Amino acid sequence: MEAVDGESIRGIYRLSFPVMGCETRFSHRLGLSFRRMAGMVVGLFAISVAPRRAQAQPWDAPAARQLAERAALRRGDPEGAFGLVAWSAKARGTLAFLGQFGDTALMRPLLVKASQIAVEVSWRSPGIAQQRVVGLRDTALAPGDIGYYRDRYGIVQGNFPDQIRLGEGRDVRDITHPFSSAGLSRYRFAIADSLRLDTGREQIEVVRVAFRPLLDDDALAVGAAYLDRGSAEIVRLELTFTPPAILDKRIEKLSVVLENGLVEGRYWLPRRQEVEVQRVATWIDVPARGIIRGRWSVSDYHVVARQDSAAVAALPLVRRGPELTFAPADSLARFPFDGPVLDPVQTDVLVAGADAVRDVRRIAEAALLKKLVPPQPRARASALRLSDLARVTRVEGLALGGGGVVRMVGTSTVRAWGRYGVADARWKGGAELTLPLPLAGPLALRASRDFRDAGDLAERSSIVNSFVAQEFGEDLTQPVESRVVGARLTLGRFAETRWSLDATWGRELPLAVTARPVTGQFNPTLAALDARGSSVSLIAESAPWRVTETHTATVRGELRHLRQDAALGRYSGWRATAQAEYQAPLGGGTLVSHSFVGVVSGSARSLPQQRILLGGPVSGPGYGFHTLVGEAAGFQRLEWRREVPFVSIPLATYGRVPGRATVAPFIHAVWVDRRTASALPSGGWYPSLGLGWELAGGLLRADIARALRGGGWYLGLDVGRMFWGLL
Repeated sequence: MEAVDGESIRGIYRLSFPVMGCETRFSHRLGLSFRRMAGMVVGLFAISVAPRRAQAQPWDAPAARQLAERAALRRGDPEGAFGLVAWSAKARGTLAFLGQFGDTALMRPLLVKASQIAVEVSWRSPGIAQQRVVGLRDTALAPGDIGYYRDRYGIVQGNFPDQIRLGEGRDVRDITHPFSSAGLSRYRFAIADSLRLDTGREQIEVVRVAFRPLLDDDALAVGAAYLDRGSAEIVRLELTFTPPAILDKRIEKLSVVLENGLVEGRYWLPRRQEVEVQRVATWIDVPARGIIRGRWSVSDYHVVARQDSAAVAALPLVRRGPELTFAPADSLARFPFDGPVLDPVQTDVLVAGADAVRDVRRIAEAALLKKLVPPQPRARASALRLSDLARVTRVEGLALGGGGVVRMVGTSTVRAWGRYGVADARWKGGAELTLPLPLAGPLALRASRDFRDAGDLAERSSIVNSFVAQEFGEDLTQPVESRVVGARLTLGRFAETRWSLDATWGRELPLAVTARPVTGQFNPTLAALDARGSSVSLIAESAPWRVTETHTATVRGELRHLRQDAALGRYSGWRATAQAEYQAPLGGGTLVSHSFVGVVSGSARSLPQQRILLGGPVSGPGYGFHTLVGEAAGFQRLEWRREVPFVSIPLATYGRVPGRATVAPFIHAVWVDRRTASALPSGGWYPSLGLGWELAGGLLRADIARALRGGGWYLGLDVGRMFWGLL
């Protein structure tokens, strides 16, 4: 195995797919660019692997430097050897604004706004680039006042000018292009791999040239370009930027992929482009971010070469002016787009994500041999959820809290939090030290005296639970006091799943009701046992992953071993839980399956705080809160979601509630075996039927359900579940 400053080269693969009536074959040395190139042509070819040792060159080897110099010279001559005088094309793009809340490594982003754009693109020697937006339509799936920088509405021409600008110069400004005369002295270059294209008429060798700043902390780009060895033209450009180059300090990630296609067998012109910008809050550390994703395809080219004197003479005169202009608003609205506005963006943006764009960051970090961590304040406020700041429960009454995070050496952090309950007059809190490890994920060491919820599933969002608890005495949490020290090691990702190992030692104690609601009366708390001991857990958590082109799944599982001592003896055993969500299209809507199962073995079954607790709006609609209790229990929910027309409600400067709603009839069945301490007469199945109604793109949800075995009616209004991790 050979490497270029830490970037492994492992083998070779060959690809073939039809292009414009002929077969194109790739023969590509397999390194970190395997997924990137696979994403480039996914769905168009078949891949076969044939391992073979590849040759890699060190940074600034003569061959890499010479090819970079030729590329810079070629970019400085727009007409080139083939005499391109002018070209025009049609570009179709989508812009999507997404919000991501909770555990952002696992939670699917919420699509807030989607825009579809049609642009007429032209270029004329000597370097006069013009674009006119001729079609624009968008839809808001959640209320919000969303706007984009002007240059987001057009494509990048010429693989960027010599001075790169994005976001009207507010994201990055005047960044020297690596393949420019000035960039040759400010960047380092390395050849890592190559591929060969067989168009049927000729073979074209394309070489991947990585680039990085000469000085790692310089405000420059970092990434890789695929260059046509013969002409030194840029075939594909993948880049991000060093933290000093990014002007907007809210930006956590910024990546660009520009892919060119061979037009008339001679000209490398824009074919597909992707950009992604992720922003986070700078004054408080919260698990939320805003994401802008733009995707473009360019087609219908008309080119004019210098050799075609008649076509050159017929070209109209053009003058330099604004590169991007817009047709009148009424003309934009009349443009004949095909299909619903969401069709081009929904699946790829929400489920698959931008694989090629994400890989740009991995390539850049491999080139720099370090993480691209944006500059952050050394210390700032922190809240993992908004309920960390204020909440109401039957144990604490009104509880006010807060926290902060301090960044230490490198990416090490110390996070501390605290909370004071007015009714119980007690302080709770803890601290966590997170350390990066070279061969695995981060190691988190913690110590806390706080409450944990004995239930495996949240039955209601914290903000709604606080309101209902305060006003009506219905608190759907099951707190147990937990005094622990522990460590959590992230083992890494395998099969689209994050694996972690968690170990704790400490003590759990029962809690009592101390608060009084405005009306009604609180139910008693769980009769937990005072127990101390240790536990070790293996946890698997997946982000939404694509099973097929239209089917997605999310899974989470935990296997825990317990050893605890209480007044009545020693309790030990295993506790396993697993839940999965599966989505698939069905009958013009979406079928959503949500499954959960939990099992407790050994003498740990006698600990009330370790049993499987079900019953409530999520785990058992229509049945009392945690009245379905067992040593083994689970549920299955099938829900069919379909969009229907709805009234669009204006929200002043925050836009409008979309004129669409989602109706969601469902069937839910809880299964309880060896049930203990339950108010219901026996184990077995406890079914429910219900109907859900989602508004504002899932921001709000109303449910009505009827339990069919010994329960009653449930009627509730809550925030959409996608926001619960933030609330």
